[in-house]
Amino acid sequence: MVDHGALTRGDPHRALTATPAGGGTVYHGWTLRIDQYAAFADALAACDVTLHTSRDQYRRAHELPG
Repeated sequence: MVDHGALTRGDPHRALTATPAGGGTVYHGWTLRIDQYAAFADALAACDVTLHTSRDQYRRAHELPG
């Protein structure tokens, strides 16, 4: 579980309070700006969690002309 409000307010570490450490995950939620997704990925990496979709893949899928 991720606190989307905290994530979009620029507090990705607070957004992860209910996220267990270790393993991999997929973000399934509202579209984020690439800087928000990158901060999210960094916060997850600090918890030893890897996003299945990299920030570059996310950018290509959500920003034009990708």
